[in-house]
Amino acid sequence: REMKFQRALGVRGGLIGLLLAARVAESYVLPALGAGGLPSGAAWAASTKCAMTDGAAPYYQLFGRLASDPVFAQECFGKKPVLLRASDICGGDNGALQAKSSSIADTFTLDDVARAVDSDFLDAGRGDSDPTAKSGWRMAPVSVPRGASFEDAKMRHVDVLAAMKKGTVVFNSAGASFPELGAVCLAAQAAFKMPAGINLYLTAKGTATSAPPHTDKQDVFVLQTKGAKHWRVFSPPPPQLKPEADPLARGKGADGLSLDGELLSQGPDGLLVECVLRPGDCLYIPAGWPHTTDTVNTAPQGGDQDDSKNSGADDDSVHITVGLDTHIWGLDYSAALRGALQRKGGPLGLLKDAELPPDAFWSHALRVPPSLGFLRPHLVGPEPLAEAALQAADIAGLVQCARAYEAAGLKAAPAYAQAAKTSDFAAAALRAGAGPSLEPRWAGLSDAEVAQALGAPEVCAKIRGHHEGVMKVQEALYRDTAADLRPPPPGGLPGGPG
Repeated sequence: REMKFQRALGVRGGLIGLLLAARVAESYVLPALGAGGLPSGAAWAASTKCAMTDGAAPYYQLFGRLASDPVFAQECFGKKPVLLRASDICGGDNGALQAKSSSIADTFTLDDVARAVDSDFLDAGRGDSDPTAKSGWRMAPVSVPRGASFEDAKMRHVDVLAAMKKGTVVFNSAGASFPELGAVCLAAQAAFKMPAGINLYLTAKGTATSAPPHTDKQDVFVLQTKGAKHWRVFSPPPPQLKPEADPLARGKGADGLSLDGELLSQGPDGLLVECVLRPGDCLYIPAGWPHTTDTVNTAPQGGDQDDSKNSGADDDSVHITVGLDTHIWGLDYSAALRGALQRKGGPLGLLKDAELPPDAFWSHALRVPPSLGFLRPHLVGPEPLAEAALQAADIAGLVQCARAYEAAGLKAAPAYAQAAKTSDFAAAALRAGAGPSLEPRWAGLSDAEVAQALGAPEVCAKIRGHHEGVMKVQEALYRDTAADLRPPPPGGLPGGPG
């Protein structure tokens, strides 16, 4: 199945299958080590002065190569899924030395989970889904207290193994709990210069549905460290088809996301990526793009170039998902526009994000200001922009977002009035994002005048300050985790105060 899919894309040798939103197959070549001027993984790990980051060096090397690449930053991030094979990540002229230092395979396994669970007070959930797709993915507890003592309340490794027989075990925010993964979060932050987090997923081989169709708020990098998992990534359905649902949390909680009714019904262009991730592979999925997984039939098929011995098909699946948390922390133009209007007082007069046309939602509302994080060096050509030009680019994006919301609101206003069975078109127009007279709020205004009306310079400055603040807090958290700093259990340390 996978080879058939790759042949359809024309994937050859070291080329990486890259599927465009326009459904056109292209090729993406991962930049060579050092091409972006970033330090090597070993040099970065040494600079952190934290021993645990040595194991995260391969992650920093991968993330750094992506973050420094203008093709990934400008054409892929937030727009297209990217599949990276272990051979592409570890390939190069340094042979086995580079392969060993660059591989993420076996960097985190069930043995690491066992040690962490047995030595710390951790929590995890087990994925539970509705086979009818009337509701979405939910988390059931992996363990429940067996008594009133600290030890009786503690989750055990045997609880994790028992839960894996019923579904995928999920450790959310694992970068704040596992020292090895706290170090990986530091690597992601250092390379992408964006807020980041990690979830850890454990799935027994032969699981028919390890995760039902759903979307995530984060741009995610799925990193397979052990075993194998079958992935399908779909084109996002238009948010307007279900405006009461959050496009970035479809298929979760009370919201069901139907594989047959919503995803496969989009026709042959709906399924964009189908692959089996094996140890050392990486899959990038933009925020809001539906995906589903299983661990059935992951063995290499006839003609597969993967070494069957290292295919991971005989092992339970372990993968970590590194998420860039821009939308979690409001580092996008949707949040910036709402903040700008709130500062001015009065009603927002904006459509909900899910009510926007697809282009306005994906290209404007979810867009990250280009001066933030790893996007900043790629804003223009080879010459770096002056600070004033960077600020102007952020402001221009906010103005474009405002105009997109306004255009969608004007188009929707009559329908709002009709649905409310009222002749008060002014109120309906305001609700839908238009001005009280069904005229654009910024009709006849230049972009500079719209920016002034929104207080855009101040808002964009606050977004940049917010970004810096979140980064500092997260870095301190992950440094503590990587150093394995933790409070003592109840009752204090042996021989110490209670």
